[in-house]
Amino acid sequence: MEKLNKLKNNLKENFKGKKIIVAYSGGIDSLLLSILLSEIAETLCIFIKTPYISNWALNNAITNAKNYDLNLKVIEVNKIVENTPERCYLCKKMFFEILTKEKEKNNYDVIVDGTHYDDLFEDRPGLRAKEEFNIVSPFADFKIGKKDILEIAKELNMEIPEEPIIFMKPTSSIIYNEDTIIRPKISKRVDYEVELAVVIGKKGKNIKKDEADDYILGYTILNDITARDLQAKDGQWT
Repeated sequence: MEKLNKLKNNLKENFKGKKIIVAYSGGIDSLLLSILLSEIAETLCIFIKTPYISNWALNNAITNAKNYDLNLKVIEVNKIVENTPERCYLCKKMFFEILTKEKEKNNYDVIVDGTHYDDLFEDRPGLRAKEEFNIVSPFADFKIGKKDILEIAKELNMEIPEEPIIFMKPTSSIIYNEDTIIRPKISKRVDYEVELAVVIGKKGKNIKKDEADDYILGYTILNDITARDLQAKDGQWT
C-alpha cells in the first residue's frame, strides 16, 4: 500500500480542486490515473475515436469508464494523419490539439495523460507532441513505471488482463527479405511497424514456462505491415 498511498498524496498535492481532462484510452495506465484523479478533482476522460481505432477499443474504453463511474466523453474524428515516418507524432499532435480546444472551451485547468516513467526511455515520437502542448504526465513525473502501475492496480482490485491480445498472422502473409509488398487494392491506408519476431523452432503444446526457451530457434527483425483501415473494422485484428 506504500506506493499507492504515496501516489495518492502526490496527486492531491498537485491536482486537488483542479478541473482535469484525461487523455483516456481505456487501457490500464489512463484508467488508473482517471480513477485516482476522479477521487480528488473534477475529471473528464476524453476518448478520441478515429477511423483507425477499432470498435473493440472504443467499447472497452466505454465499459471501463462505466465500471468505475468515470465521466467520459467520446469525440469522433474523421481526419486521417499523413502516412509518413512521423505519423505517430502527427497522430498525437492531432489528439492533443483536440484536447486543448476542449480544455479552453470548457475552462479546464490541465490536460494529463498516462505516460509513465519507463516510456521516457523508449523511442516514442508522441512525447514530442506532449511537450509541445504542455500535457502533464503524473506517472512519469512521480517516477511511476509500468511495474508500479500494475502493482497499484492490483491493490485496487482492478481487472488486469491475464494475457495479451492475440491475433492471427497466417503463413500466407509472410514474405522474405527484400520481397515485394503487394498493397491490397481495397485498402487506402497501409502502415508499417518494426517488431521483434520470435522464431519458433519446433512444435509444442502446454509448454512449461521454464521450458519455453527450448522451443525458440532465434530472434529476428520483422516489418509488420497492416491495412489499418481494414484492421479497424475487424474486432479480432486479423
